[in-house]
Order: sequence, then C-alpha cells, then structure tokens
Amino acid sequence: MLRDQFHRITKFRFDDEHAAVAIDHDTPPSARRSLYERLRKKDPSLRFLFLSPAMLVGNPDLFTALAESSILLFVFDEYHTLLDWASFYTPMSQIKKITDLLSSSNQTPIAFLSATGTTDHVKKLSCDLTVESYEIVSSPLVRPNICLDVNFLANPVRASAVRKIATWIKLKRSTKTPVIIFCPFVKECERMAESLVNHGFVSGYYHGNMSSDQRSFVLACFHANYFDVLAVTDAFGLGMDSTCLHVIEWGIA
Repeated sequence: MLRDQFHRITKFRFDDEHAAVAIDHDTPPSARRSLYERLRKKDPSLRFLFLSPAMLVGNPDLFTALAESSILLFVFDEYHTLLDWASFYTPMSQIKKITDLLSSSNQTPIAFLSATGTTDHVKKLSCDLTVESYEIVSSPLVRPNICLDVNFLANPVRASAVRKIATWIKLKRSTKTPVIIFCPFVKECERMAESLVNHGFVSGYYHGNMSSDQRSFVLACFHANYFDVLAVTDAFGLGMDSTCLHVIEWGIA
C-alpha cells in the first residue's frame, strides 16, 4: 500500500523526484539519514512522506526528526486498520505517542481517512487516543468501477474449477488489465499460479512468506503490466491503488 501510493503520486503529481519520499524497513541506512537531515532542516522541497506506524514507533531517530520538522498535515490512511494493527503488533499507547507529539509540540492537524471505517471505529479510536474534539466528514461511497459477479461451485473438482476460472479470465480480461486472485493459503496461492501457467497465462504469486526482494520484484512486474494473472494472499491487497482490476476471491465458502 505504502509503495503503491508513493509511486502513484510521484508519477502523476510532481516533476521533482525528491518531493515525495517513502521509508520502510527496506530503505538503506544512507537514504534514512538523508531523510532525517531534510526533516531537521525543514526542507521545503519535501512535500510528502509515506511511512507505516510500525516504522515510526520503532524508529526513535525518525521520531525525533519529525518532532524537529514542520508538518502541515499528518494523515492516517485506512485508519480502521489501526485497531487490528495495534492488537497484533504494537500497543495503542505507542501509536498515541505519535498523535501526542503532533498535537502538543507542532499543533499539527491530524486526518484519519477510510472508505470502510464505521462510527464505532471512530469512537474506539478517539477513546484510545484520548481525542476529545474532532470533526467527521463523510460522503457517499461511489464506486462506479466496481461490479460484483458471484459464482458458487459446490464441492468442485479443483481442475474443473480452475478451468472455469481460466475461461472467465479469457472472456473478461482486457489486454492491459491484470487479474488478481486472492487465495486463502500460501500453498494454494503458489499452486493457483502454477495451474494458470498451464492454461497459457503469464502468472505469478505474491505472499508474506516471500523475501522482501522477491515481493518487490513481483510488485515491479505487476506495475509494469507483465502479468496476465497474479495469485496473492491478503498480504498483497490492502490499499492497492489501481484504476482497473478484475479480482477473484478463491476458496471462500
């Protein structure tokens, strides 16, 4: 998600390649130090910084650099995932350090964005982060590019089901539109990619058990429209920003 948004905004919004920076666990130390220096110097050419909560709360040097910088707006995208994220990775108290820093030292406005967040999410998050005053801005969910087509195969023979998927892909897929197949398990993800190769497709797979370099390579191929079909687990899909995709959920009853 982070890399996808970064590439999109740098491709369509700025001529200056240094206007936006993305930092994650794969970012080299030299690039990190360069970013920290730009933040401390309040470099006006730095317009956007993309990072994950885990990267921020686990990186005191970055945290300190942000405290010394001038931030116009801090955005938590897909804020509803923070609740699950905090349950599994870092206590909400660590995330609260971020909002406390922004509100106390910099008086930075904070925006929480989500297309699927609910009122209960807002109440829970405001309570956990002790946010007493906030404004909710909502708009109708308009997704004219989304179409739901459900086909249920009761106890199918796998080979027959894969043939039906291959036939559907050939009928529905345009020449430049990749098809994403979400699989429930890593082994099934790899198996599905192999099966579709046998049906004549350029296919690959993406899951959380792959190394960082392997995942980066697959994403680069995906953005370059190399694949006809990509079999993935849910490690792939959060926040995927693409203008047109055909998505198949495989193995869900």
